[in-house]
Order: sequence, then C-alpha cells, then structure tokens
Amino acid sequence: MKKLISIMSISTIIVASVTTLVSCSNMGVYSEIYVITDAGKVADKSFNQSGYEAGNRFINEALLMENTNVSYAQPTTMTDVPWMYNQAFKHGAKTLILPGYKHGAFISEADKAAKKYDGSVIFIDGSSNQMENTIGLSYRSDISGLWAGISSIMHVLTTKQTPVLATFGGMQNSAAVDPFMAGFLASVGVYNEMIKDKSEDSKIMKIANSFNLEQKDLVEARINDAQAEGYSSSKHGQWFTDSFDPGKGSDLSETLLIQQGANAILPVAGPQTADVLKILSENNLKGKSFVVGVDTDQVEMYKTYSEYFITSAEKDIVGSSSLALAHSGMFDFEMKSAKEKMNFEAEEYNDILKNMGNNLSITTKVNDTFELVETGLTTSEDDDWNGRDFWVGGSISVSNFNKINNKQLAILKDVFEEAATQASIKYFAYTSQPSNSVASETLSIKTINEYTKDIIQHMNDQETNSGDFLAM
Repeated sequence: MKKLISIMSISTIIVASVTTLVSCSNMGVYSEIYVITDAGKVADKSFNQSGYEAGNRFINEALLMENTNVSYAQPTTMTDVPWMYNQAFKHGAKTLILPGYKHGAFISEADKAAKKYDGSVIFIDGSSNQMENTIGLSYRSDISGLWAGISSIMHVLTTKQTPVLATFGGMQNSAAVDPFMAGFLASVGVYNEMIKDKSEDSKIMKIANSFNLEQKDLVEARINDAQAEGYSSSKHGQWFTDSFDPGKGSDLSETLLIQQGANAILPVAGPQTADVLKILSENNLKGKSFVVGVDTDQVEMYKTYSEYFITSAEKDIVGSSSLALAHSGMFDFEMKSAKEKMNFEAEEYNDILKNMGNNLSITTKVNDTFELVETGLTTSEDDDWNGRDFWVGGSISVSNFNKINNKQLAILKDVFEEAATQASIKYFAYTSQPSNSVASETLSIKTINEYTKDIIQHMNDQETNSGDFLAM
C-alpha cells in the first residue's frame, strides 16, 4: 500500500508538470523530450531551467515547433528518479535531459531505461561512462573562469583601481568547482604577462580598447594576499566554506573583500553568491568592488543587486544540450522534415544548428587525444554522440544586466579560445588523475602558473612544454 501511494504521488508530479505548462502559458506539450530535475524546481534559474530551455530551443529552432514546450518532471527526492526515468519513456519520451551531478548516482538506471525503450539520455555535467544510450556533457569551466577574470580586471581598471582578484568554493570538487577558481586566478598572470607589450596592435590593447581603456590605464593586477601563493591545507578556510548552503559564505566573503581588499570576487558556491552581495551592500562598495556569478547568468536571480555584477562564468548548458539533442539519433526524421520545410540545403541547416548551440567549441577524446567535434550534421557515424563524453568550451554572461557586452566577448574568444582550450586539455588531463584531484594540486600556485604559461605560449604560437603535467 505504501509503495502504491508513492507511485501515485510520483505520477501526480509528472501529470501536474504537464498541466502547469498548459494552463500557465497556453503552450502545447512535446512529450518526446522529458527533463527530469535534480529534485529541484524546473524554474530554478540554474541547471534545471537551462536543461528545460535547451529542450525548448531545440524543438523551436531545429524542429520548427511553435508554441510548444518539452515535458518535465520534478521529483521531490532523488530516490524517486529511477522510477521517473522509466515512466517518462513509458509516456512517450525519446530522450531524457538530466541536469546536474546528482543524477550521477542513478545514471546507469537511466541508461538501462533508455535501452529498454530504444531512447537516449543527455547527462548534463557528468560522464556517460561509455554507456551506449547516454551522452555525457562536461564543461571547461576553467576557460569561463579565465574570461571572467580578464573581464573583471578590465572592468576594475575602468574604475581607476588596481585589480585585486579573489575566489572561493563551496565544497572542493576537481571537476565542477576548482577549475572555475583556477582559471579566474590564472587570468591575473595572463594579463600581467600580456601588458608587457602594450603596442597598439597587441592583443591586450585589442581587449582594452573594447573597454575604452588606454595604454596608461593598464596597471598590473594581483591576487589577494591570502590566496597569492595558491592553496594549502593549512589555509583551507580561505578557499572553501565546505558547504553549498545559503549563509555559509558570509564570513569568507568578508575576509576576502574587506580584510584582503579584493575588488573582484568569484564565489563558486551556488546560493552563497547572495552572501557576497550582502557584504558588498552592507559595506557600501557599489562602484568599488564587484562579483562574478557562476554556472548560469546569476544576475538574473539578483536583479536588485545588478550594479555589483560584472558577468557570470557560465557553463553553456542551453547551447550544448540543444546540440546533444540534435546528435542523439532520436530526431533524425523530424530534423529532415524541418530542413525540407525550410527549403534549406544541408549547410544552411547546419548553420541553424550551430547558432542554436551558440557556436560552441566542443571536443571529445579520440585515441587519448582531444579533437574538435563538428556540431553540424555530416551524415556519418560521427553524428551519433551516444556512448561518448563531450567537453564544452567556456562562456560568460553578456545580458543587459551584465557589464560585458557581445563585442567584448567576441574579442575575448578571438584572443584566447584556441590557447585556452589547449591549456584546459592539459589542466584536466592532470587534475583528473586521482592523486591530483585534491585542492593542493588543482589550485596550487604551480598548477596555476603552468596554466598561465601554457596560454601565453600558445598565444605566441610557441611549441608548448607540458612541464610537470602528465600526458593525456
């Protein structure tokens, strides 16, 4: 009887989700794509919502379905999700979108359900573990951190201050947290090296000019004193709050912003961005000190504090997940029909897909080497992404509430994308080794300096030296 009640309550959640969509927006519901949340709400302005928006972007832009949204289910606990995977497929799903690492504990169950119903799974921020019906999406968040760091330095320079950067994490995680922090801090060394050449045609002046900065404005930046020598276990409390709970970031925020004098800070701790904003507001630091959001465009969550946001270091979940849907093998007929309806040739339709995917740079590992992936359709076996893992390039926020615009982002990409991708490949190859996945390695000054050196060498078209990094 208890099991029956549990099943009925889960069924109600699924049905209520669809009903809500119809009643609130008068939109049709597409049941062949289901987003199963990580026990949170789909309208969380974070991973769940981004996964939902990805599904909608795909059916609207690639399949030409107007006034239609994908389906979703909101489990109340993660123990409910294996049953929901099966129920979603049973109710017509071809593909499940699973946002966030919490699904990792159940991903084999999702793949098993997909195999049973001849479907596919898109696992956001996790590995497919080479399971044949699952696409794994991971994110080069170090690149997002780097671009956010360079942007922060430039914006602080516009306020006539010396840029002082700081960062902190919630729980230490070598894949999801530390890379943001490492890239952000490495931006200081990259910038300081680049300003050694301030000639008008130099790369740093190309960036600076987009911020209306002149040669004389480009003074050296620095990392705050507490973090300048990299992570050490004796100073753990200056790097991590050991929690993702709201309110747990206040003390460390105050230490870094007030005592250490940081004027640009990246909290990689979810809701603890609010703790940073509280400290900035209480200490009247408007126009003096700033925050960088994380994962998604966080200023959208804190619009009343928008004056403090420079940008957010993002994981482009919407773009990458919509591309994964196109390469799931589940919608080939629908995409062919849409292409014919548009009267487009293959190349023209591929432009639609690439724009849908925000023209992301995506790599996958082939024979121990990372290779760029064609995000359009090629009518080859490479079009099928199932059973493989894909690494998504960096991104930062450029919405109306941020201080970074599309032109500035385009210049950052032009200057750094290739070099940063190569540095990122080496960084993850090193930190993914079990013995190197601890903060004393992922955030050591040696690792950060090596990352910096790799970027500079690649930008100078020099042959890189892997130094102490292990081969991929």
